Amino acid sequence: MPAGVIGPDGAWLTRCATDGSTDLACVTLNRNAPELRIALHAARPWRATARDGSLYQQRRIDDLRSHDRTVG
Repeated sequence: MPAGVIGPDGAWLTRCATDGSTDLACVTLNRNAPELRIALHAARPWRATARDGSLYQQRRIDDLRSHDRTVG
């Protein structure tokens, strides 16, 4: 399978040659392209909040047993 670059929407942006020759795949991603708007700005908007920890902040439990992780 030749190398290539898949865009944020899951489609191939470019692919290398399939004849076995040496090749390099490079693309310039335009983050403002209308066809990538949903993939970059609307799909799975919860990921950013999950990564920074604010998504589950209200559900966190503060239990003393969780602070002491030694086995006794």
